[in-house]
Amino acid sequence: MSSTSSAKDALRGYVEGRVRADRLVAAVAPVYYRDRRTLTGDGWRELIAVIERGAPGVVELAAADGKGFEIRLAERPFPAQFEPALRAAASRALAETPDAPVAPPERGFFGRIVDRVLQIFR
Repeated sequence: MSSTSSAKDALRGYVEGRVRADRLVAAVAPVYYRDRRTLTGDGWRELIAVIERGAPGVVELAAADGKGFEIRLAERPFPAQFEPALRAAASRALAETPDAPVAPPERGFFGRIVDRVLQIFR
């Protein structure tokens, strides 16, 4: 199961009332920061904005082995007064999240030739 589909399951569970806000935050924050290029919709930005307003510093950056940083969740309860905004943002993010990654269509013979020619000029 991909991280995006697990985040979508958490969003769906929260919107349906089966998942608590703390669990939603723990499930979606790392996925958003890890897969930022694919989760670009306004609903996701709104969701993360609500999470950051309600529980600032929900993620911590830590040194990772090798390059970059590791994202860790900070253990903080999510305040109840932000839950209506969180629920609305979660609904919107859920609607924007794709079900599964879509593979690009396989290129035909002439398409592959065009790709090779274009590679020469890059």
